[in-house]
Amino acid sequence: CCFFFQAEDGIRDVERSRGLGDVYKRQIIYSPSLLYNNLSAMNDRILFCTNAEPSPLSILVDTSILQESGTASTTSIKCQEATDVSHMRCHMLNTQYHIVLGFSGSSVQLWNNNGTRMLAHIKVTQTATKSINYPVSFLASAYCKCVDKAELIAVGDSLGNVHAFYQEKSVYFKETLYTISEMPIITALAGDVQNGILCVGSSEGKIYLLSVPRVNEANVIGTIPGDVMKFPVTSMGVLPVSYTHLTLPTILLVQISVVAVSLKKK
Repeated sequence: CCFFFQAEDGIRDVERSRGLGDVYKRQIIYSPSLLYNNLSAMNDRILFCTNAEPSPLSILVDTSILQESGTASTTSIKCQEATDVSHMRCHMLNTQYHIVLGFSGSSVQLWNNNGTRMLAHIKVTQTATKSINYPVSFLASAYCKCVDKAELIAVGDSLGNVHAFYQEKSVYFKETLYTISEMPIITALAGDVQNGILCVGSSEGKIYLLSVPRVNEANVIGTIPGDVMKFPVTSMGVLPVSYTHLTLPTILLVQISVVAVSLKKK
């Protein structure tokens, strides 16, 4: 089994490559077949996805026995989805890792940590409110702890919807957490692990800051205009800061120290 790692933050052009270090950075053009990051890790497992023909492959590699036998065991996740994988990530939720698989066929799935059981899924249908010439896809996900300390995994789609997976006792639920009125393609999400803040990055470069009081409620508390980034936001992080001396309106703005990365043509 061979693994190919993405070099730096560039995207390799196979037909143009002149050597191992020849990496091209370019502006992102939306494509449901483009999987920005095809590796994710959790404890002693690695999740690997590839959009192979005739259907995509999502494989879990168990590395716990590598030291004993020198060979890792693999498990294929039976996602029952023929369309391309557009997003994949491993997230902790209520002390357990979970697998998020987003597809260009308008669906996203939540799996247990060993890929043997699908726990919940969301299917989005395109509406007439926005005319788009590409499939509805899921391109981003993030863990977030709400203001009331409940936990959720947020997922974003290409119609500006932020959805949530959450667990109550042993039952998993799904909600549409928030719909951004401009209906952007959501390309990045970053959640706060303390104070219920969710950052939403878009293909237009605009960043939306959401407050998440509970698992079924979110409100926009601020934005970063697209003319600041000027390129699609592909990665974000939330950095907690001390705010004990600040008033409440300032807390919400200062506490969200957003680090955003976009790719552009060299």
